[in-house]
Amino acid sequence: MIKSTKLLLILITCSSCAWLTGPEGYFPTNEYEFLEETSEAPIITPEGLSSPNSDNHYPYFSAFEVEKDLEKGVLSIAESEAAKIEVSRRILLADKRSKSERQKPNNSQKLNKSIAFIILTFILIGSFGTYAFLGNPNIPDMPLK
Repeated sequence: MIKSTKLLLILITCSSCAWLTGPEGYFPTNEYEFLEETSEAPIITPEGLSSPNSDNHYPYFSAFEVEKDLEKGVLSIAESEAAKIEVSRRILLADKRSKSERQKPNNSQKLNKSIAFIILTFILIGSFGTYAFLGNPNIPDMPLK
């Protein structure tokens, strides 16, 4: 009875991984978090102080807006060319930033990897321990019938 209870407890614990990857787990999925992101009002700084960095972080749609403004007559040809160059510069800058962010892992990624390693180590030790406690390699195969 005790052996079967221990085995059942081990099976239930190891078979459900919601505590690892669920919304409240150690490794929750975050692929759709950007959809919940909101824009905040711009920061108003007192006179005499420099304004905060107001780069456009999503410049990819600006090229279409420049074309629309050129068609409407809001921008001249020279201004639209300058705007296109600025959009290209911002795209290259955003690409450079994303490459530098991808190259250096932050502390949370290192922590997640170490937690995953510790959990996998415990699972391996637990499975070998369970086999050493309950299993017997000298018993021949048992037929189903």
